[in-house]
Amino acid sequence: MGLYLISLGINYVPMLAYAAAITRRQSAEAELGEALTDKRRAMAKYRRQSLLLLVPLRAPMLALAWGRHNGYPAGE
Repeated sequence: MGLYLISLGINYVPMLAYAAAITRRQSAEAELGEALTDKRRAMAKYRRQSLLLLVPLRAPMLALAWGRHNGYPAGE
């Protein structure tokens, strides 16, 4: 149970890094895009995505895959 909880905590590391990057660039509105216009659809989308946080280490794996897909080396 402890390992599961630790791995869930690790899920939040990439989100913290992305939140810091968005804050530094002051681009929150650009990141949200059309979510500001259709709040009902946005809430449904983010509700589904938040369920992925229950899968241990899923967020770090997605962050690494996204980084490699966009040309960033792992760990940057």
